[in-house]
Amino acid sequence: MQHITIGYLRGTELLVGSDSLFKKILDKWDPEQYKEIVSFFWSESRNIREESEKKGMGKEDEDIKDRILKFWSWTYEQRDFIQGKLKKEYPGFMSDLSRLTLLLDKITSEYIKWLLLIAPHVGADFDSTFFIEYLNRFSDKDSCSYLGSIFLEMLKTGTPTYHEDHIVAIVGKIYQYGKKAEADKICNIYGSRECEFLRKIYDENNAKVKPR
Repeated sequence: MQHITIGYLRGTELLVGSDSLFKKILDKWDPEQYKEIVSFFWSESRNIREESEKKGMGKEDEDIKDRILKFWSWTYEQRDFIQGKLKKEYPGFMSDLSRLTLLLDKITSEYIKWLLLIAPHVGADFDSTFFIEYLNRFSDKDSCSYLGSIFLEMLKTGTPTYHEDHIVAIVGKIYQYGKKAEADKICNIYGSRECEFLRKIYDENNAKVKPR
């Protein structure tokens, strides 16, 4: 599996074509193999991120990153078909995909569609901690403007609480970039579920201005 997946990352195997061994693996619709592919991609993603932070991203790593993101894009385009094939294993596969968020430098109008699709499933394989950590990496205005909608999708199926500092930081960015209604809603949902660690940031952003 790993040798064939490496072949895809090096460009010798493709997402399409009857001669591609990687495509033949995908066409078997084996949930465990899908999960193994994503796990290997995540391992490569961490290596790429670590190396790029040390000395910048080289051409080879750029190509690998591009092929991983093309795979993710393929899963989005084929989402209904994949769900029909993987059936009850689909949420776990979506949860695994969330770890590839590490590769995104910013959230674009294309990437937000992928993130909103996976967000309700990140708790299926206990990946919410990684997902929240990776979301907290974003600091630019465009990316942060999407964080509220992503977080609200997560809260439809669970109440992630780890790490609290990452969650508080994300909610702070949502407030900072003018999405107060979304940030308030997130805080209120946590409060209604007896999680009070967002109380302080909620109060700070809803304090009434005293008249002079």
